[in-house]
Amino acid sequence: MKTKKIMGIFILVIIGGAGLFLLLLFVTTKTKSSRLDTYPPFDTWVGKTVSLTRDVVLFQEQNEAIPNSAYSYLLSDSLHPNWPSLAEGQASGSFDLQQILSFPAGTLLTLEKAIQYTNGVSGFSTPILFGHLTGSDGHVYPIYYPWGSMNMEKRFDNVDACWKFHQAPWQKAADSTFYALPDAKFW
Repeated sequence: MKTKKIMGIFILVIIGGAGLFLLLLFVTTKTKSSRLDTYPPFDTWVGKTVSLTRDVVLFQEQNEAIPNSAYSYLLSDSLHPNWPSLAEGQASGSFDLQQILSFPAGTLLTLEKAIQYTNGVSGFSTPILFGHLTGSDGHVYPIYYPWGSMNMEKRFDNVDACWKFHQAPWQKAADSTFYALPDAKFW
C-alpha cells in the first residue's frame, strides 16, 4: 500500500511539473500587446482622419502573418524603413506580399487604434497603427501601418524615451523627438 501511494504521488508530481513547464513555455513565447492610443505620438493621430502627403501602396500578405485579421492590408510608402526590402521582394517575385493598389497624396486615412506587439521569442516590439483608407471609388481598405523603431543603445542605457518615429505618409515633416512607450503586456 505504501509503495502504491508513493508511486501515485510521484506520478502526480511529474504530471504537475510537466503542466507547469508547458504553462511557463506558453507564457514566455506568446506574443504580448499593449494599447498605445494615449501615448505620444499616437495620441496626436488616433481617432483622426488625415490626408496623405505622398503616394502610398497597399500590400496583402500571402502567409497570413498579419497582426490583426480585421486589418488585412499593409500600408507603406517610399520613406518607410522597410520600403527597400518590400521593393526588392516585389522585384524578385519571392516575397509573401502582393502589391494591391497605389493611392495618391490627398487620399483620406482614418487612424483608429495603435497597439504595440512584443514577440515572445525574440522580445522585439513593433508599434502598429490600424485604420482604414478610403479609395476614390468609395471602397474602404482596412490597413495596418508599422510605425516606430527602438533605439537599442538608449534602451540598454535604461533611457525610457528610446522610440523614434520615421516620417509617416500623413506627416509633412519627420519628428526628431524620442518617445517613451510602455512594454507590451501579457494580459
